[in-house]
Amino acid sequence: MHIHLVNLDRCPERVTEFCDLNRYLTSVSRFPAIDGRTLDLDSLVRRGLVTKDILTMCTVGAVGNAMSNLTLWEAGIARNQVVTICEDDAVFNYGFEACAEKVMKRLPNDWDIIYWGFNFDMFVVYDILPGVSPSIAIFNQEQMRARIKEFQTQTIFPQPFKTVWAFGPCCYSISPKGAKVIKSKILPLRPQVIPFPEAKGVPP
Repeated sequence: MHIHLVNLDRCPERVTEFCDLNRYLTSVSRFPAIDGRTLDLDSLVRRGLVTKDILTMCTVGAVGNAMSNLTLWEAGIARNQVVTICEDDAVFNYGFEACAEKVMKRLPNDWDIIYWGFNFDMFVVYDILPGVSPSIAIFNQEQMRARIKEFQTQTIFPQPFKTVWAFGPCCYSISPKGAKVIKSKILPLRPQVIPFPEAKGVPP
């Protein structure tokens, strides 16, 4: 599995830190992120990538990040290849590559996207019991940050579950089919409020 590391040119120190933490990864290349500060929003509007009012909900940084990911999606579509993308603050378990390979082999042929990680300051909703009930997982981000080494050295037995909701994915793989499907649903990027009724089961 080849990993595309998205990183801004003005933040080279983050690449150094990433490589120090994840030095056991065998195939990583840096992708120069699109800097939101330099974006021509009018051009993005004309190209149908965003709406004029996008900045009423998203920062320029978020738009730049979205354009970076979209660029990699387009490359995957053009080459008919799965693309794996990660943020430059992602931390990987030592066994990630072996685990990811096992999980990928278990996916259905028509899979779209698989999340390898996400922010721990929000809940995640899984469809563990399809057609029965969603399951909500809650994490402690501060504990996670304090125990990075313990996370990295743990032996993990991977099991893919269908995701209903996840926030802030730090790494994911997307298929050419998935990239096409998701593009058709999210473009143009626009302010929107998306209800997620599963949140009513989350403790305050």
